[in-house]
Amino acid sequence: MRSMKKGTLTALDSECCDFTDGTLKMGVGLTEYERSNGVVLLGAAKPEADFFFRVPKSEAGDDPDTLYYASIFGGLYRYDDEWKSWETVYEFGSRIKLVTAIDRAGVERFLFACDAGVYILDETGNVSATAIAKAAPAACFFQDRVFCAVEPYTLVYSAPLDPTNFTESIDDGGRVVLPSDKGKIVALLTMKNKLFVFYEYGISVLEGAGTAREFEIKSVEYNGGKVCGDSVGVCSVGGQKAFFLATTGLYVFDGEKARKTCENLLIEQKREGQVCVHAEFDGQYYLSYIHCSGEKRGICVNAEREKGYKTFYVCGACVVKGVPLGNFYGRVYTFDCVHGKLLGTYRYTFSVPDFKFGAEGVKTLQRFTVFGHGEVTVRIGCGARTVEKKLLIPSGQASMRLGLRGESFDLQIDIGRYTTITGVEAEFLTVDGEAKRRLYGEN
Repeated sequence: MRSMKKGTLTALDSECCDFTDGTLKMGVGLTEYERSNGVVLLGAAKPEADFFFRVPKSEAGDDPDTLYYASIFGGLYRYDDEWKSWETVYEFGSRIKLVTAIDRAGVERFLFACDAGVYILDETGNVSATAIAKAAPAACFFQDRVFCAVEPYTLVYSAPLDPTNFTESIDDGGRVVLPSDKGKIVALLTMKNKLFVFYEYGISVLEGAGTAREFEIKSVEYNGGKVCGDSVGVCSVGGQKAFFLATTGLYVFDGEKARKTCENLLIEQKREGQVCVHAEFDGQYYLSYIHCSGEKRGICVNAEREKGYKTFYVCGACVVKGVPLGNFYGRVYTFDCVHGKLLGTYRYTFSVPDFKFGAEGVKTLQRFTVFGHGEVTVRIGCGARTVEKKLLIPSGQASMRLGLRGESFDLQIDIGRYTTITGVEAEFLTVDGEAKRRLYGEN
């Protein structure tokens, strides 16, 4: 018998399986989101969700806040907990960007930036306009001011702790004209106590004490493709960093430069008219996007390790007061890395097609062993023949006999709940004799 060789095992077409730390396990799942009167339904009649948010109620009750959602078409809706139904609050006519700001009284205020301008949700639950009559869905709250983009290359900002006062003066609001060589502004991001401006083809950092005369604009290193502003989001676990999707792939940004990441994920996205939603939770960056085929897809990235996997698509992915929410076929769910389940046709499946187990030529695959704990269903195929077996792993490993002969094999492992696979081992017979191949995930 030849000596055992070790190698790495990398999935090529896995679905919903987390392989980011070198072990194989279930990825993120979903759990029904409940209010005092039960689960929350969006229903088939309402348009697709863009994001959710919650506003504190003035009166006491079972639910201390009111749930809202915005659609990708710019409709704003409020949930009635008593009647378990949605009512229309406002129609903006285009996608909106939510900004949560604080006023001088310490009250949380909710503003919306869109093509029609900047609006505010008042204490009575009504929407009213501010002095900004036209804006882009790119805005943020930074150093006690609301900043929003005014197309194509200008930022306007409010007076400190006065979110609706955009009057231009030394002490109050103002505007900053930015360079036009990077295209339109697509996102504003606060990270590491700095304000970053994302354009179609570049990134800048805005530094200064808060007046137009004192702001300084510096370019940040970025050599990628066109940026999708909807995808820009910060993940703070393991050190603050931002992730975003561009036409040339997925990128990570550390505040100094942006570089391509997760190149093992094949993201062939729609180039024009892309609609993304994202959420950051438990050290994960989740992104929904539209594939070039028109199919809606999702990915989940471990922010610290910068490795990811394909997962389900949900619309309206966002984090609301620490709770990650999303809408899946008419029902509101929370993301859950421990107890969640998969919906629809999604499965926790790890797949490696045309796998040669690190040995060229014809071979007879005799035994396949899985190391770890839990339960899996293993399918190994070669040509017209497939062997399938459910394996329980009570003592660290479990094996199955095969007797498959060929040059390459299709390997598929369905992961059970609370299962972790640390490695697999294949025993096979080649023209040179018997051999073993121990395979682990990349760390």
